[in-house]
Amino acid sequence: MKSYILSCAFLLLYLSCFAQKAYNFGEGIVKIAHYFVLKRNVETPDTARSLFTNYTYYIKGSKVLKRETEDFSFSSTQHTTKKQDNSSFHTALTAKLVQPEYLLDFQNDTAYTFYKKKGKQMISQSRIEDQRSEIFFRALLSPKRNNNCILQTNQNKNGDTCAGYGYGIVGKDTAFFQYSMRHYPVQSPLACFFPDSTSPFITLLWLPTPGTDKDGKPISGFSVLTIKEVTDVKLPDSLFTIPADAIMKENVTMDEMYNPNIP
Repeated sequence: MKSYILSCAFLLLYLSCFAQKAYNFGEGIVKIAHYFVLKRNVETPDTARSLFTNYTYYIKGSKVLKRETEDFSFSSTQHTTKKQDNSSFHTALTAKLVQPEYLLDFQNDTAYTFYKKKGKQMISQSRIEDQRSEIFFRALLSPKRNNNCILQTNQNKNGDTCAGYGYGIVGKDTAFFQYSMRHYPVQSPLACFFPDSTSPFITLLWLPTPGTDKDGKPISGFSVLTIKEVTDVKLPDSLFTIPADAIMKENVTMDEMYNPNIP
């Protein structure tokens, strides 16, 4: 009888541990804009001409697909150089931000990063924490996340009880945010930085972020992450299925993926 009770106890412990690892982010599409600004204005951020990149997530249960429909590029300020014969020429640097497409399977703690080599569909398989391009959902698996916290929330001054603002601690930095109490079909990716069950649906997040100016000198600024659109839609399972003809490799680096000289 004693052995039977101990067996049941171990079974319950196993099931409780398994339940803690279950993820369900809802179902739908979330679009996020990432701005970099130099001045802090939490209520009305000046994001004109400061867009850094966009993020689009297709979410279903414990799976998250990051996929963009177009590449994001940006140009530096043009420079004019004069030669000794008084002639001049203009130079400008245009850069393209590489945003790989990847599928995060939290049920199996696996990230599948899609890329192509010589026209063939390739996939790099790794743990989610090793998918360094992901900045939101990957934070869910970080032990340091439990040290983050929300310190205060306030309703908007206009009396809107469904929205408000607040601040908290992310790492060693103070993070400011805006939130909504309305119901959404998915979890806010911006809330992934805070422990479970402590965060409302965050719609905008400010984080101190180091950067560089046009001359390459270090500057201090802020990342403004804002949810631009949430779509309540049923997504097909095929969207989260690995192609049968894809060639699978383990832990492929970004350099290996995009360097044409590496087979």
